[in-house]
Amino acid sequence: MFVKLSIVNFKITDIGLEDQMKSQIVFIEKYDLESEKSRLIEITASNEKALLKYENEILDDLRTSDPIKILEDDEMINKLANTKDESNRIKTDNEITKKRDQEIELERNI
Repeated sequence: MFVKLSIVNFKITDIGLEDQMKSQIVFIEKYDLESEKSRLIEITASNEKALLKYENEILDDLRTSDPIKILEDDEMINKLANTKDESNRIKTDNEITKKRDQEIELERNI
């Protein structure tokens, strides 16, 4: 016979509770604003997931490639260049998202 015990900490902070209450009020009064904030959170999470995927792919490629011929591997070089471009695009997107998120926070606090 086996017993499994899970302990969950349901501690609520004042800041977290305040943010949840603001979210609910803004959702009712300014639905578009809260929808955009949710969309920005999804975009940021998607970007982070994409970066992690690219990182893992590169590491796998480096692990499986021949160290002697790595500088001659055009496919790997192209993949690195494409990943760099995509990383720069994601960085720009994250900067725009962060700026818009700050604007939304200002509007939420009014």
